[in-house]
Amino acid sequence: MTKSVSDFPVLESWQLIERLPDLYILTTLDFEIVKINAAWREHPGLQKDFQEGDYFREKVHPSDRHLLNSDLIETKDRELEQSSVEVRLGGHSQGYQWFELNFTQVHDFYVISCRTIFEERSLKDMLENKSQLLEKFFSQSLDGFFFMMLDEPVIWNEEISKQQVLDFVFENQKIIKLNSAMLEQYGAKEEDMLGMTPNDFFKHDLETGKDLWRRLFDQGKLHVESHERKLDGTEIYIEGDYICIYDREKRILGHFGIQRDITKQKRSEEEIYLLAKTDSLSRLWNRKYFLDELNKELDRVQRYKEKSTVVILNIDNLKKINSEFGHMAMQ
Repeated sequence: MTKSVSDFPVLESWQLIERLPDLYILTTLDFEIVKINAAWREHPGLQKDFQEGDYFREKVHPSDRHLLNSDLIETKDRELEQSSVEVRLGGHSQGYQWFELNFTQVHDFYVISCRTIFEERSLKDMLENKSQLLEKFFSQSLDGFFFMMLDEPVIWNEEISKQQVLDFVFENQKIIKLNSAMLEQYGAKEEDMLGMTPNDFFKHDLETGKDLWRRLFDQGKLHVESHERKLDGTEIYIEGDYICIYDREKRILGHFGIQRDITKQKRSEEEIYLLAKTDSLSRLWNRKYFLDELNKELDRVQRYKEKSTVVILNIDNLKKINSEFGHMAMQ
């Protein structure tokens, strides 16, 4: 470990600093460069832009100079043990690179050690850019995005009472983040939906809601269509994709969801279904519907070895009824 230069008179100790492999520079309290050590002079990103007599602050990227002003210049009247900042250094000849600067004030000088953090900052900037892009995608998506999390993780396996876990989840799992598309689907404001639980979403049909959660927790992910309610009670149909979020011990922390309102599509499908399965005049179920339901019932009784009954009724004087309430009446 390099001994702190603050243990020595500045100029007398510079011969030692000069030989250190680390980057060091000596400035006045106004940041005029007094000395530059050999490692600094030989650094490929610094050698051409730093000379004795230059002002160090001018070598700092304009967007970062306020860090020196606020953190260092205000402390001229007292000696610093150490102050550290991350800034971009360089100039016109070779551009700017990220460095971590450690300042030690010794009498009327700053001894500045410098460590390159180009890779660290590049990674940090990349993650920040990705985070910003993800946030932009999240907020501007036409699909509803949301996170629904638990305050404490839950275990989900065959050794626990899944019903008890579901009861706990339905009371405690809460919406913590959602986008505007999600709000539009439920006709709500953000403050209305943040903190909502599964009990709130499925109060009209808790049994169905818990069945959906059970399937999601069993599979870890789920694509499903659900029949839900807006906050004002209006019926809506939702198509969604959901995926569980786990901790390192594989306990469930919550889930992330992407969903869209398919109410118009479902209404159209219902209309098409009714047209195909009902008589256009009377709106009664037609022969095709009867045969479809009969086949379903036959499959059911064969699967479960049960019995079923078919009743055939004959209506007397149907011609008279049809003439009075059927085609002639409709004309």
